[in-house]
Amino acid sequence: MRHRSSKRWLAWSYDHVPGFAAISETTYKFIARHRGLGSTFTQLLWGKDVRPPTYFWARRWFLRALGLIYLIAFASFGVQVEGLVGSNGVSPLNQFLPAVYERFGSTAYSLLPTLCWFDSSNSLLHFLCSGGVVLSLLLILGIAPALSLVVLFVFYLSLTIAGQTFLSFQWDILLLETGFLSIFFAPWRLWPGELMLWRGSGPLATTSPVSRAGLFLLKFLLFKLMLMSGVVKLTSGDDCWWNLTALDYHYWSQPLPTVFAWWADKRPEWFK
Repeated sequence: MRHRSSKRWLAWSYDHVPGFAAISETTYKFIARHRGLGSTFTQLLWGKDVRPPTYFWARRWFLRALGLIYLIAFASFGVQVEGLVGSNGVSPLNQFLPAVYERFGSTAYSLLPTLCWFDSSNSLLHFLCSGGVVLSLLLILGIAPALSLVVLFVFYLSLTIAGQTFLSFQWDILLLETGFLSIFFAPWRLWPGELMLWRGSGPLATTSPVSRAGLFLLKFLLFKLMLMSGVVKLTSGDDCWWNLTALDYHYWSQPLPTVFAWWADKRPEWFK
């Protein structure tokens, strides 16, 4: 442990913390006498392979899945963008941004960060959507993943501001958060072989190590999402969340219900 930087605190504690050495020795003796029991607990907690996880496969498929989600987001908005926020759309961007600037002045640039401040024409809106589609494909293919994620974040942030109320859903914000944190999770290489779609599944000698900080941030984002999703419901004052009856209404009142919503709504109470 003295030779591993991540474990040196254990060696230091063994030498300097009162009682730490005695507890360590007692624990080791107990495990040595009951190796079968220790092995059982080890397999329950970590499985048969106790080597530290590398997360190479997780990173590979997570980034591809994120690229696919980005692709769907950009492509689906691209076919609607002109009708929603185009110059002749429902809420024209070229009228919205000047109105914001007139009210807030130069602080509007930081309040609503978007590339559309430079140009709010239909051409730029289509460029952002088309560029997002291309970059999403690059991410799926594993080409320049970190750089692609940076530009994808900038493009989608620009579109969420330009999209106004049409891109203010929770999943739009979640995609921005996930996309931003994934920048620190992706390898900063132009051609990372471990992410290439056409490369084999085995580990490569040139595989970039997975950022533990990036991994932690993504796990924390998932934790925050689950925690706050529950907190906001239980503190909303609506009794249906405490009575566990919310799903009696959710399937036919949710925004953008899918074709499965009708089927799910007709299921018995125990299923919901």
